[in-house]
Amino acid sequence: MQIHELNSFVGTPSTGDYFAIDNGTETTKLDASVLSAIAESVATPIAEEKAESAATLREVLVLDVASFSSLPQTVTNSSITSDMVVVNSVLGSPAAQTGDWTVTTSDGSLTVSGSISGSTTLTLYLAKSR
Repeated sequence: MQIHELNSFVGTPSTGDYFAIDNGTETTKLDASVLSAIAESVATPIAEEKAESAATLREVLVLDVASFSSLPQTVTNSSITSDMVVVNSVLGSPAAQTGDWTVTTSDGSLTVSGSISGSTTLTLYLAKSR
């Protein structure tokens, strides 16, 4: 009998149920409880790492910059880290932005540079880069 000729399993594998393993030379069996223990020992750290990564990705730092009329502007905040990027920005007066603006982050501060005409407020939404 070949493996593909076996009946399909119905239910949840447990002790006393076996998985067939064939390496091309010999066919052996592996108790389902051993495979479950192996899978759990691998899956638990991966699940914890994914949960931590997802939580980190959901954290967004929102910074409100008071009205300004010249660039560059430096904003200090201990929550800013060098690996953060701008994921959204809102200008109080969009017409004040007369060209591309660049936001450069470092630990504890960021600098907004570019060209401006008039004045505007700015709200920046920062998240850690992947």
